[in-house]
Amino acid sequence: MRLNTQRGMSLLELLVSMTIGLILLLALFNLMANLLATQSVDKRRALAGSVLDTAVSMMGMELRRAGYWGSTASGTNPYGNLYIENSGSCIRYAYAPLPGESAAASASRYLAFRLDNNKLQHLQTTAANWSCSAAANLWQDMSKADQASGLQLQFAALNAGKAIDIAVTARDPGNASQTFSRSTTVQLRNLPAVTTP
Repeated sequence: MRLNTQRGMSLLELLVSMTIGLILLLALFNLMANLLATQSVDKRRALAGSVLDTAVSMMGMELRRAGYWGSTASGTNPYGNLYIENSGSCIRYAYAPLPGESAAASASRYLAFRLDNNKLQHLQTTAANWSCSAAANLWQDMSKADQASGLQLQFAALNAGKAIDIAVTARDPGNASQTFSRSTTVQLRNLPAVTTP
């Protein structure tokens, strides 16, 4: 009598191949999880860096206009003062409207930047509300508290008040040991009188 040879896989071979497959799937899963975590960290860092870049750029562009009067009349420039307050974390300045802008625009040319509750904020108001401690509803947020933690903002007068140094530092919300810093020096074109208490 002739015995038939077995065709296919034995139970042992099936178990071994399933174990190898599971090990490969586990390794692939770990690789994907690490890749996604790294991508999330990179995205968060890029967002925090972008917030700081945008804020420093906006502050620099605005401060270049500080003290602009645009008038040829004699007298004291009503926009000729710039104030650095709150230990250097708030700056107030003003400028006249550009030629062709409406009269309503001139009333709200009193501006400020500050750091408040881990948010960078911008103020554009009238002379009556022009203060680093103006009502909270007058300030516009330039950043969100969850985009970067431990924000620090510092303004400093340089070159006898002819320039302003802006420095912003933040920590990565997901990794407190990772910090981001951005800084720039702005030459004051219209040379407002800089006051630092």
